[in-house]
Amino acid sequence: MPHPPHWILSRLWFALGLLACWPIHAAAAPATGPAAARAPMMATATPGYLGIRVVPLPPAVSAQMPRQYCHQGVLVVGVAPGSPAERAGLQPFDVLLHYEQQRILDPRQLQALLRRGHAGDRVQLQRLRHARVKTLDIVLAARPLPAWRGLPPPAGPAWNRPGAAWPP
Repeated sequence: MPHPPHWILSRLWFALGLLACWPIHAAAAPATGPAAARAPMMATATPGYLGIRVVPLPPAVSAQMPRQYCHQGVLVVGVAPGSPAERAGLQPFDVLLHYEQQRILDPRQLQALLRRGHAGDRVQLQRLRHARVKTLDIVLAARPLPAWRGLPPPAGPAWNRPGAAWPP
C-alpha cells in the first residue's frame, strides 16, 4: 500500500492538534440565573499569606530538640508586623513542626503548602518554643502590597534621566 501524500498527513495532524486544543466546555450553554451572577467564570482566589520568613533548621538547633521532632521543622527568623503570624503569637526562633497535620521538612515544602491555601482559610500550625509544642489556629490573609506599589513615579528631572529606576 503506497503512503499518502505529505500534504494529507500534515492537514490531518493539524486537524488533530486543533481538536486536542479545543476546550471541552466550549459547547456547553452558559449558566443563567442568580447562581451565574454569584459565581465568576474563572475563580480567582487570593493566595494565602502568613507573614513569616523561615530558614532550614540548623543542625545545632535540631540536636537540641526533643527526639520525636529532631529531623523536621523550619526555623522562623522573621515575623511581619500586623501579619496573621504575629496576631497568632509566632515569634522569631520558633520552630514550625506541622501545617494542617502534615510534617514540615523544609521551607520550600511550607511555601508549597501555603500556596494551596487562600485568604480567609483557617489553618492549624504547630510550633515548638522552649521545648513546648502548641497548636495555633491562624486565618490566612491576602498578601499586602509593598508601600511603593500603586504610587505614581516621582516628577522632576531625576526621573527623566536615562538609567533611573522606579522604585528607587
